Amino acid sequence: MQDRNIQDARTSAHPDHVGGRWPKCWEAILVKARMLTDAGGCALVLANTVGRAQEIYRTLRERECGSRQLILFHSRFPAGQRSRMEQELIAKFGPNSLVRPFAAIVVATQVVEQSMDVDFDVLITDLAPIDLVLQRIGRMHRHERQRPSHLAFPTVF
Repeated sequence: MQDRNIQDARTSAHPDHVGGRWPKCWEAILVKARMLTDAGGCALVLANTVGRAQEIYRTLRERECGSRQLILFHSRFPAGQRSRMEQELIAKFGPNSLVRPFAAIVVATQVVEQSMDVDFDVLITDLAPIDLVLQRIGRMHRHERQRPSHLAFPTVF
């Protein structure tokens, strides 16, 4: 019974959270992520939990993503797969990326906050302690590169 009470408290904590669905503000942010990458650009969507990252990814995947790449990266992948995925992310979004996608949305957890040298044009993040938000911001405009004009300046949502 105690676990159920914890779950009930979690799902009712946000006034817009109904029946395990996303708060309305996150629906708008997902639309924003798609709009920001329609004309090119790479967005990083950072969630605080693996479950939330999976839900964001599922929601984006269920909606038409067009030609943009959609990538999920979190800590629960098996070690070998996670290592391969990390190398792929660095190859696509790292300092020497030769295969950077024209348009992409990467949905991830804190695994990209530290020690991964990746670079995105825009950041959409869950609320977090300020030191973590600063780490997350450090994944934007990290390297000199040509960016779409509508994402020429670092922006955080």
